[in-house]
Amino acid sequence: MAVELAANPSILFLDEPTSGLDSRAALVVIRAVANISASGRSVICTIHQPSYALFSTFDYLLLLKKGGHTVYFGPLGNECSALVGYLNDAAKDLGYELPPLQGGTNPATWMLTVCEQKVADFSLAYQNSPLGKHNTDQVAQAQIPDPQSEPLTFDTEFAVDDMTQYFLCCKRLAITYWRSPAYNVPRLMVSIFLAYVYGSCYMYKVDDLSDSVSRVAFMFMTTFNQGVIYCNVAIPVMAAERASFYRERASRFYKVGPYAASFTIVELPFLIFFSLVFVACVFSIVDMYSGIDKFLWYWAFYFSYVTLLTFMGQFLVVALPNFETAQSVASTFFSIFACFCGFTIAPDDIPSGWKFLFYANPAHYVLEGQVVTQFRNVHQKIIVPGLSDEWTLSRYMTSGNSDSYWSGVYTWGHRYGNIVTLIIFFCGIRFATILAFTKIAYVTR
Repeated sequence: MAVELAANPSILFLDEPTSGLDSRAALVVIRAVANISASGRSVICTIHQPSYALFSTFDYLLLLKKGGHTVYFGPLGNECSALVGYLNDAAKDLGYELPPLQGGTNPATWMLTVCEQKVADFSLAYQNSPLGKHNTDQVAQAQIPDPQSEPLTFDTEFAVDDMTQYFLCCKRLAITYWRSPAYNVPRLMVSIFLAYVYGSCYMYKVDDLSDSVSRVAFMFMTTFNQGVIYCNVAIPVMAAERASFYRERASRFYKVGPYAASFTIVELPFLIFFSLVFVACVFSIVDMYSGIDKFLWYWAFYFSYVTLLTFMGQFLVVALPNFETAQSVASTFFSIFACFCGFTIAPDDIPSGWKFLFYANPAHYVLEGQVVTQFRNVHQKIIVPGLSDEWTLSRYMTSGNSDSYWSGVYTWGHRYGNIVTLIIFFCGIRFATILAFTKIAYVTR
């Protein structure tokens, strides 16, 4: 009610404002509605099975039967005398006698009881009654424009320009995120906790081939599992925001573009900070190869993946009916990403019919980028079973040789292409989200 009144409407529409409230709270709400009406503002309110205290507060009643047919539209009168008198007269005109309204009986209950009788068609009686004809004439008269009036027009569809919409949407969402510790604090705490859990399991140096494969598993587990967590956390938050979006879009508060863009603009600083904290914790405890370039490369690919999965979760909420369905579909994507990224199944061992999932998989480009940038220029000698000459870790993990660990699929030269591919994935998922916001609406009423 307060949000609607902020727009200073000439008519206030309320849909079941007392639903779910006890009798005292419902009476408080109705008294507030009566005070609004007393200030000179028209209030149209739907209400189901009210008590007498609530029912008697209203001035006029529009009573509808199943099918949307009008049974009564007029004043209630003192102690509902106008309503009771009309129904009694209408029943007599139809040749039917209504049971009298007993003392202490709620007129609303009596009204619903007598109107449920199939003997008398009160909607037909209303159409033929003087009251019904009078109301019809008033509606027809109200539809005739004043000869001196001009059509109501607006220069723009929305009250403010696009830049103001972007600014206000971002400001509001930033305040919402700042006031949502249940969303952001767990993401930070989980990032720190899991960084040290994973790190404590991989503190050793890479001395041989087995250790290098374990280090690849560490890269896969940290990045992939964090992406799953970020996606699952984002889904219920976006589901709550979606409900308000439907209401505000119907009121023409803003365009879809500024609203969707605000999630990108506001979410990114949090993701940048959380990902930097996670990677810094990992590098502080795990014996990763030194170099600021390796830190930045690892962070870039980790940040890209958790960002992409966060926005994928938001897209699924917008595109699907509810967040339970979104979580189920997201779990399917997690399985596909894990299976076809090149770690669970070697790239050369993926069946040709499923090869497209390897190239359409963002986890593939993230894992490749992390592996080749971390093992690049690592000249430690290793012995590879089945190969006669000695290899370096850099050559075995990052070269395009067909007998390398990745059969030449993961190479150092792909690192920039991997970043570009992830940016394309990111832009695609944001565009799909805007399209879903524009074309899809799961409005139940």
